[in-house]
Amino acid sequence: MICGSELKFFIWILGYFFISGCEYALILPTINSYLVFLGAPSYYLGLVFGAFFLSGLIFAPIFGVLTDKWQDSKWPAVFGILCAIGGNVVYISARDAKWLILARFISGAGFSLDGSFMGSLSRLYPPSKKAKIFAMCLLIRQTGVTFAPGLIVFLQKISFRFIWTDVNRYSAAGFIMACAWTLFFVLFLIFFKEPKEDENKEEIQLENTDHLKLKEEKTSEHENENGEKYTLRRLKEEESILKEPIIIGIFSCFCAFSANAGLESSITLLTKWLLGWDQVENAIIFVTAGLGAILSYGVVTLISTKRLLDDRQILLGSCCLCFCNLCFIGTILSVFEFGAIWLVPAMILGTFLLVISLPPMLTSAAVIIAKNTPKKDQAFVLSLRTTAERTTQEYVKMLF
Repeated sequence: MICGSELKFFIWILGYFFISGCEYALILPTINSYLVFLGAPSYYLGLVFGAFFLSGLIFAPIFGVLTDKWQDSKWPAVFGILCAIGGNVVYISARDAKWLILARFISGAGFSLDGSFMGSLSRLYPPSKKAKIFAMCLLIRQTGVTFAPGLIVFLQKISFRFIWTDVNRYSAAGFIMACAWTLFFVLFLIFFKEPKEDENKEEIQLENTDHLKLKEEKTSEHENENGEKYTLRRLKEEESILKEPIIIGIFSCFCAFSANAGLESSITLLTKWLLGWDQVENAIIFVTAGLGAILSYGVVTLISTKRLLDDRQILLGSCCLCFCNLCFIGTILSVFEFGAIWLVPAMILGTFLLVISLPPMLTSAAVIIAKNTPKKDQAFVLSLRTTAERTTQEYVKMLF
């Protein structure tokens, strides 16, 4: 049963995921036009992307360590949200392309709180609810990513003077996000409070069953020196973060984010080259893909609620589906130049299946990481998932 304080805490975190998803979908598609408006060379786009992702690479583990140390995600979040506000203020004030690099670096810190919040949620909720909670967080972010581009149409008409700077259609996305983050920050600072972990016996047993068994085993084996040493070794392994499930989970996130970043970076280039599509057609593709991802997250939430499949089974199945779709897409691209009419729907099908295979892969990997991580290290280890995301985005953007 979820109490009121836990529900409020969860809703605040969902608010963060939604706004961060909106920023990702508003800023990144429009920043190239802003760079052109400022007269920047084409390579500046890569520098801007790199600054944003590098910031997340640096700050995500720091936020995770601080959250674990203080057992509270509020103050790391306050700093991160202030960075998001400051980055967007610099964004709308920029009169030179170099300022955009600085703006996105600052904003990247605000986009790096995933591990901090997910670690706090993981400590708060029992293992049986982790998959549902994580899936809902990622679903809400995907909702923001999917529907925020609809605002781009209205940005084209914005032009006014705001105190010290002119806001035009190029900087309007930053202005909207600065306002959204500022409103969220004020409410967050006043009303946000992280509930303390439930200390009743049932919750402790749910969260630490394996660890308690090991402690009982330790106390019952004093008469056997070899057995006692073996038990102590197992206890140390339980406290370690370098465990096989954690490593597999982080590597799975790395692979999933690689596929996602590659798809985001290549899809517009491919549709322009192969089909001659422009912004409108590509916008339809991204919205359709986003709806598919939302549907997939919804299915993962349902499966976890009904406990139809184990997390490891979901991860294995989604990895196999992702691998098969990547092979299928690669095969289609190799023969696309022949121009057969069936290649276009085949390509669309392969891309759609790839999109819906990534959410269960990311969710199940995060759950496996959380279930096998000691409570004291939850935020830090889950922030490594964010680090994996930023690393893939860095190297994939360099490839393109």
